[in-house]
Amino acid sequence: MEFEKHWIGRGTFSDVFELVGHHPPAVLKLIHCATDAQRNVYEKEYETLKELEHPNIVGYIRREQIDEYRFGIIMEYCQLGNLKKLVFDPTLIYTMHTVAFWGEQLFGALDYMYRKHKVIHRDIKPENIFAAEDWTLKIGDFGSIKMIEQTCTGTFAGTQRYRSPPQLDENRESWGQMDTSLQDSHRNDVYSLGLILWEIIQRRTVFTEYDVKSGGFNRELFWSTLF
Repeated sequence: MEFEKHWIGRGTFSDVFELVGHHPPAVLKLIHCATDAQRNVYEKEYETLKELEHPNIVGYIRREQIDEYRFGIIMEYCQLGNLKKLVFDPTLIYTMHTVAFWGEQLFGALDYMYRKHKVIHRDIKPENIFAAEDWTLKIGDFGSIKMIEQTCTGTFAGTQRYRSPPQLDENRESWGQMDTSLQDSHRNDVYSLGLILWEIIQRRTVFTEYDVKSGGFNRELFWSTLF
């Protein structure tokens, strides 16, 4: 069945459309891959979404293949938009009860991903957390995920400001671990989510100094921002 498509937004290699009239409400993530490497990234996202079934993870519905380098992932539509939009909406008032409610949901989703599927997200940020019509929060956008039983490559993923100090610090010996697996630990997702809860409470963006790479982690800057 064909549905009317309403364009919502665009990513680096994808466009997102609301499928008008689809039940349940759904979006189509239409992916345009120029190379095999790009295709593999989105194939990985698709395979992960199929396995993850949790009330606080964006639900997978089905996949549509268009041609060798174009396909679509149809998934649950979170109609209230992403968390960044909610946090900075001056007309939206929420309480610490809501913050605790959201925190329990999101940490529960991370726990499920790690314990049940050995998956780490690697790009937890407000833009990748979405709100359903009943204000339930759901983690989405799994393009940077990694199965932690795979060999850790030490490659960076994620947004600079939401990376943990061990990820940013080139002197990893100071954190008690020399190998590059620090960059791919599930603990980094926990750190990122903790930072997001800070932003939810204060309703402002924190650690803006790390938006632009400045030669790595600055311990003095980190602690002065905290205290």
